[in-house]
Amino acid sequence: PRLTLEWFDKMVDAGVQPDKLCFSIAIQACGRLSDTKSAVRLYTQMQNSDIAPDTVANNLVLQAFHYARDPHGAASWFGKMANSGLSPNAASFDLVLRTLAEVGDVEGMDA
Repeated sequence: PRLTLEWFDKMVDAGVQPDKLCFSIAIQACGRLSDTKSAVRLYTQMQNSDIAPDTVANNLVLQAFHYARDPHGAASWFGKMANSGLSPNAASFDLVLRTLAEVGDVEGMDA
């Protein structure tokens, strides 16, 4: 994952504009490193590049919160996703539920 992010940075430094797929791959790499701050930063960078993030990109950020074992971050991101007009899909719900379950937050699963 770190090598993926290094190459992403090299691409940007070379003046190549990342597309949605490149951003998604980089966000996924952040997730595998449990680096939620970088995942959110890249998501925001994607938005600022006039690339509309989709449900997949949002799920990759949710996945970062899952790997980081951060149920509150996952639930908060899920809420932001829903409020942005994107419809969460089964994978979105699954990521939040698994994150809550893995840290033992049974009450959070009722929310």
